[in-house]
Parts: sequence; structure tokens; C-alpha cells
Amino acid sequence: MSLKYLARAGLRNFAIAAAALALCGSAGAHGLKTLYAFDGTPPQSAPVRDAAGNLYGTTGVATQNLGTIYRLSPGAHGWTLTTLYSFTTGAGLIPSSPLIVDGAGNLYGTAAPNGVQRGGEIFRLSPDGAYKVLHRFAQNRYASEGALTYRGAAAGLPYDGTSPLYGPSAIGGRTAHGTVFSLTPNGATWDYEVIYTFCRRAQCRDGWSPFDTLTMDGGGNLYGVTASGGKYVGGVAFKLAPAAGNWKETVLYDFCAKAGCPDGSTPISNSATLDAAGNLIGTTFIGGRGDACCGVAYKLAPDGTETVLHAFCPNLDCSDGSSPFGGLTPAGATRLLGVTNQGGTNDAGAIFALSGQFRTLYSFCAQSDCADGSGPLGSLAGDGHNHFYGVTVHGGGAGSGTVFEFTP
Repeated sequence: MSLKYLARAGLRNFAIAAAALALCGSAGAHGLKTLYAFDGTPPQSAPVRDAAGNLYGTTGVATQNLGTIYRLSPGAHGWTLTTLYSFTTGAGLIPSSPLIVDGAGNLYGTAAPNGVQRGGEIFRLSPDGAYKVLHRFAQNRYASEGALTYRGAAAGLPYDGTSPLYGPSAIGGRTAHGTVFSLTPNGATWDYEVIYTFCRRAQCRDGWSPFDTLTMDGGGNLYGVTASGGKYVGGVAFKLAPAAGNWKETVLYDFCAKAGCPDGSTPISNSATLDAAGNLIGTTFIGGRGDACCGVAYKLAPDGTETVLHAFCPNLDCSDGSSPFGGLTPAGATRLLGVTNQGGTNDAGAIFALSGQFRTLYSFCAQSDCADGSGPLGSLAGDGHNHFYGVTVHGGGAGSGTVFEFTP
């Protein structure tokens, strides 16, 4: 939380806070509603929703454990949080990615090492609470914060439990600059295979450190971004195409192609997705209005032409938000929704919409004591009925973040 934010919070007067509370009071029909406020264990990943309307996510390090997997269930009297699994300090692992869920209710995710001399792992958590390691990485070869993906994920289908899973490893591989891997069920075991190793080309022109959740199209091609590398060292957008038992990488775009990076730099957005026309849409953490500020939302056409949909923080007070740390979520045929981790009217992050033009829909910490949360993380999850769910890592009364529902 920045000093700028603290200063603004201290200066906020009663009239502004009261007006904000009045605005949010109708959140059940339009606006933001806090579903759950954490106490001591901030959320670690964006939520995922199952067909029954339950939300699943992970929390970060707490005093007695290294994070949890939780379920948040709707009911007649509000939402109930159930801890499904706790990572113990002895295991030395922290849940590090958004979860995916299959049709049987199993959850899948990755866990990263907590500063110990070991690798991370990919796991499955069954509805009965059984935790199974599907793959254990060697030391310093752990999966990144990007979630696992599979064929059908882009269409919103649950994982079938039998097809391959795909994911990125931000470090490791032969070059130590990251990989993309597949994990395929084979009876009682799972077969792990590195399908691409980054920094194979001179000066890492193919990129390094893939942080982004991958997207698979109907033809089985994978799309993603790297946080660094490429021709201008600002990261790349890439495509991996299966070909004769191998995978071929194509760099679709090199970020920071112009002085000052007006096209964006360092895409670590946790999700770049394909729209119906085959355009890759996503965000970058920096670039746009300057190489150190403040991120862009972009659209990348199949021919490699980039369109900057919005460069964040055109105003000195960053009222439109800055530093997006999540992808763009479709909200109807022509509108996209996203969040920024910083900026907004209260410098606590914002929810925005893109539909031909940019519009800030909500600025966090609008309620007294930031009861609505601050610092949103990751992408929004939609339910198909114009309700979207997300998390903040600060605020919420106890200061440990929230799960929220937003209705545009």
C-alpha cells in the first residue's frame, strides 16, 4: 500500500465517504458487494466458479500455515467460507496459481516453494479433501502464477479430467528461462513433458519467463506472453503450434517496440485471451504513458498488428487506474471488463470497462475503512448473468482482502 494511498485515505472527508457508501448501498442490483472479508490470510489468486455457483480460491501465508484452498458457497443468509486444505509450514509450499475445476468437483493448481531448497508441484484436491501430487518439479523449476489450462477452457467448459493440462514455468528448463509443459493422465499417474523451452534463440528473442495463463484455441494451438525477452526485452506474445509431435513457437509481437514503450511492456497479467475474431487481448503491467508507467490494455490481430485499447494513468491522479495485474473478461458481445491493482480515485485499484471507449466503473476503498477492499488481483470471473467475481489483497475491515461481486 503506497504512501500516496495512505495520505489520501487520511484526507478523505465524511461527505465523500457517505456519498460513496450511498452509491454502494444498491450493489445487489448494480455496483460492488463484498461477499467475504479475510482476517489475517489474504487471497492469493483470483476466484474460479463451478456450475453450482461456488467460488474457489487460495490464500497466502498466515502464522500457522503457508496458505489454504477454500470454497465460498452462497446461501440464504450470505456466503460461507470452508477451508478445504491447508499447506503446512513443514511442506514449504505456497499455492501460487488460480485453480481450475473439473466436472467431478476436483480442483487443480500449482504450489511454489517458500524460499526453501526444493521445487514446486502440481496438485489435485478431491472433494473428499484428498491431496494428490500430480508432478513434483526439480529444485528451481516450479510453475509460475499462471493457471493450468486445457482444451475447452476458453469456452468456459469444466476440465474433463482426462485430456492434457498445459501450464508455464517461469524459470527452469535447459536455459533456466522458463518452459511450457503438458501434463497428461496415464492411468494412476500423470506424464509430464516440456513442450517448449524459452531463450533458445540468440539474446532470448523468443522471450523468457512465461507468467501468463495460457489460452488454447479450437485447433489446439497455445497462446501466451512472457514477462521479458524478445527483440526489445519488453516481453513477447507467442503462439505454440503442435507439429509432427513437436511444438513450434512463433513470436506474434515484441512489446516495447518504440521508445518509451507506448505499446506496453512486461505483460504479467495472468491471462491473455482470444476473442471471437481470433485477436489476442490482454494487459501489460507497465509501459503506455512511459516505460515505467502504468500499463496498457491491448488487442493483437492475427497478422501481428497491435492496437492499444487504453494506456492507463493519463491523468496525474491516475483516476482511471494503473498497473493492471489481470486479464480482460468478456461481458457481452462487445464489452470487456478488467481490474487495475493501483490507481483509481482512491489509489486502491479500479474496475474498468472497454467497449469502443474506456470507462472506470468502480474505484476501490470507496467505503469507510476500505470495507470494500483495495488492491484487486487477477481477472474477474463471470457467471453468464452479468455478475462478476474477484478478490482484493488489502482492505475489507481486517485489512486482509476480500472476495467481491460486481454487477456493471
